[in-house]
Amino acid sequence: MATKKIKKKTELEDESNLKEKVSSEEVVEELKGAEISEVDEGESETTIRMGDMSELQEDTQSGVKGGGSMFTTMVVLTLLIMAVTGWMMYVRSELLRKSDNETAMAKIEELAKVTPTPEPTPEQQLSREEITLEILNGSGTAGLAGDTKDDFEKLGYVVSEVGNADDVVGNELYVKKGYESRVEKLVEDVKDQLDIVSITGELDTDASVVARIVLGE
Repeated sequence: MATKKIKKKTELEDESNLKEKVSSEEVVEELKGAEISEVDEGESETTIRMGDMSELQEDTQSGVKGGGSMFTTMVVLTLLIMAVTGWMMYVRSELLRKSDNETAMAKIEELAKVTPTPEPTPEQQLSREEITLEILNGSGTAGLAGDTKDDFEKLGYVVSEVGNADDVVGNELYVKKGYESRVEKLVEDVKDQLDIVSITGELDTDASVVARIVLGE
């Protein structure tokens, strides 16, 4: 009887030890599972982080490549814009130059049509006081030159010489060369006083008087 109790007790102890052993092994397995799970989670997290880093690196490289491509495109566009602008400015300057030339030519032609040809300026007429006279008597009548001198001095002429000449028929007027168009007043006066209708001839350019009156028969 005692032997049975001892045997039973031993069996109970062995069963208890076995349970404890099983329990311990389960705990160990659970711990190992937990550790493996933690390791797997860590590895997964590390893998995720490495993936994120790889994606970030790829994004960075892609951004750099994209930025370089964009910069090149902007440079090309800038050069094209500058070239087009330069060409437009050149064309504009050429058009303006052509337009200016055409405008200038048109103005020249217009002025040539509108502007009349200037007429020769008439020579300045001499006044009576500026005309010096020489009166010669070729009529054979004594004192005629003196009387004529007095008449013309009263009109304002300067009579510097009086004398005699060979006999002539009719009265004559001689004017210094180059003065013919400047003694209109004298021509009018000799016509009224002496019935001389035109200039008879000319005097040399070195003559001492502007005009000479010769009184005839």
